[in-house]
Amino acid sequence: GLKIIGITGSYGKTSVKNILGTLLSEKYQVCVTPFSYNTPLGLSKTILENVRGSCDVLVAEMGAKYVGDIKFLTQMINPDIGIITGIGNQHLATFGSQENLINTKAELFEYMKEGGKAYVNIDSVLARDLFKDIKREKVATTIADNSGNCFVKNIKVTTSGSEFDLVLYGKEVQCETSLLGEHNISNILLCASVAFDMGVTIEQIAQGVSKLTPSVHRLAIIPSSNSLTVIDDAYNGSVQGAKAALDVISKFGGQKIVV
Repeated sequence: GLKIIGITGSYGKTSVKNILGTLLSEKYQVCVTPFSYNTPLGLSKTILENVRGSCDVLVAEMGAKYVGDIKFLTQMINPDIGIITGIGNQHLATFGSQENLINTKAELFEYMKEGGKAYVNIDSVLARDLFKDIKREKVATTIADNSGNCFVKNIKVTTSGSEFDLVLYGKEVQCETSLLGEHNISNILLCASVAFDMGVTIEQIAQGVSKLTPSVHRLAIIPSSNSLTVIDDAYNGSVQGAKAALDVISKFGGQKIVV
């Protein structure tokens, strides 16, 4: 009876995994792959050591550097739900081309469980193009359009977090989070659409959003006893992530130093 969710993408995998795990925990017993355990060995270790009979949901991060990596992981865990967080230009040295990278991410939807559902964050252009070719039940989310079944509106991004109104299939709730950056609202919307489809109420989702904390080394503010604000984004390794980090720091006043 374990519901299995596979998450892949060029960036945002760990953040989306942790956000979704928190939202689903408002209703279910959830097992989430720790750290950046997203390889066959990492997933095997998680399943053998952490998945117990009390678990209702396994949320598995899935990484790839070569063509066929996502196919292997998908056939290994057989997910009921597949999520793509966004597509960029990571690992082109090993993929060989942008086309190979896109096709590898799409392996999740090609080889997941029959009757499984696909969710894609189409705030990246390449993910939007991939979404059109998915041949199964699918949901697209974007913060660029406040219409449809799942969207956000009245976004307010500050140096202490974000506020926004979340709308899911006609139901609406106000949300607040300490996560920095508009890109994290995009991640939250993606996860909220999955959680709502799995029976988590919109009120429970808002409660979960209020509990979110940054993943380690991903736009996490380090406490300081002086006038400095230090933002630890040391794990960031993508063009999209760098742009998001610069957007976040632009919201802060005073002198700014990027290392």
